[in-house]
Amino acid sequence: MTSQTPKWDVEPDDAVVEGAARPADEQSVDGQPFASRINWLLVAVVVGGVLVLVGILYVAGYLVAGDKVPKKAQISGVAVGGLTRSEAIQKLSVELGTKAAEPLNLTVGEKDAQLKPADAGLTVDYAASVEAAGGGKSLNPVRILKTLTGGSAIDAVVVVEQGKLQASVGQLADKTFNHKPVDAAVAYKGTKIKQKQAREGTVLQQDAAAVTIASGYLKTTGPVGLPADISQPAITNDEADKVVADFAKPAVSAP
Repeated sequence: MTSQTPKWDVEPDDAVVEGAARPADEQSVDGQPFASRINWLLVAVVVGGVLVLVGILYVAGYLVAGDKVPKKAQISGVAVGGLTRSEAIQKLSVELGTKAAEPLNLTVGEKDAQLKPADAGLTVDYAASVEAAGGGKSLNPVRILKTLTGGSAIDAVVVVEQGKLQASVGQLADKTFNHKPVDAAVAYKGTKIKQKQAREGTVLQQDAAAVTIASGYLKTTGPVGLPADISQPAITNDEADKVVADFAKPAVSAP
């Protein structure tokens, strides 16, 4: 039996290989181009670096801010910016305490009276005031940034005991501000004419007055005018003057 070597129609050098091979620098193990993988790696590195930087800045800001009050904060005119919570409370109680205890000057028309804040149930909550200004620790990044760079002027937090305030206003009404109108009058003493001046009547609007007192506490430097209902006398000064001129003087001067 004779064995023959098979003949090929195509020479080995001319053999066709299906699927041209990609260059080594354009392929990866999983089939993705190396350039694409490198781009994604760069993006991940940059994003990761930014996040790490932001984290470092956040922690540093939190540590620097601590429980301090925002840099530009003021409470009822007292600068407390940059102080710790306890320092701010202490400073506020010292510098605002004197003003907070001063009597309030109240007026209705020509009548005036004084009212001590303690008697009216008006007190300052120093701790709440500092907290309202932004004092105290916080994990909120916006508040941390505000502590380091911001802050503003605010009014102190006032606590009002409504029962004491209403009672004080009622006493002021009864003892000082409420009175009936007084008519003008003309009287004789021998040949002398005496004229009594008329006066308007007033009735204090107690609920509105209580609101005015509470809202003006620590904010108003001068006298605080209180609302009241005004009533006119039946006989005015002008009418009394006319009686004196037309009747009283002629009567006295007659022989």
